[in-house]
Amino acid sequence: MVRLTAAGVNFKDIYERGGRAALRAPFVPGGEGADTVLAIGADVTGFHPGDRVAWCAAPGSLRRTRRAPRPCRGPRPRRHPGRRRRREHAPGPDRPLSDGVRLPGYPG
Repeated sequence: MVRLTAAGVNFKDIYERGGRAALRAPFVPGGEGADTVLAIGADVTGFHPGDRVAWCAAPGSLRRTRRAPRPCRGPRPRRHPGRRRRREHAPGPDRPLSDGVRLPGYPG
């Protein structure tokens, strides 16, 4: 189980919001995130509660807490504290969003 502290919003999320993706409402948007491990299962190795991790290619990543997704999962560098947003493979400038930002077209 992980707690979300940072998430990416990208073109896929815009397509989903605009109805151009094969998803039916209600759904949880998002595909990548970074967070802290809250708890691990008996069969999990290599991670411990309190570890900081990041992932990509995991639909529903904008949940506040969730089971850890498998694709692209890995340790998050310690030099990137939770309040700073990390950017990789981004062709344009990143724009940090404050807590409580609502995306048009998404409930909540």
